Amino acid sequence: MRLPRRTLILILVAALTYVGGYIGFRETQTRTWIRDRQQYVIYPDNLPGEALYWAWRPLGLIDQLLTGRNSRVGNHLRIKSSEPPIHI
Repeated sequence: MRLPRRTLILILVAALTYVGGYIGFRETQTRTWIRDRQQYVIYPDNLPGEALYWAWRPLGLIDQLLTGRNSRVGNHLRIKSSEPPIHI
């Protein structure tokens, strides 16, 4: 059974929007934590931020495998540390 051409186009547009949205968010929300010198994609610690984290989790895991860039909900400033919470 073949899918209609319109359905295939809609699936392609949805997939490109999903991946493009993640890439755009990733590029604007990446921070380097000075404590471990690792890059993290920081999601807001409110409801939309957590929803985005879980929606993009599959891409985040692939991104971590390919680039080593981790992700987390909430800022590193909330982590208690003896070192100053400074981002580069």
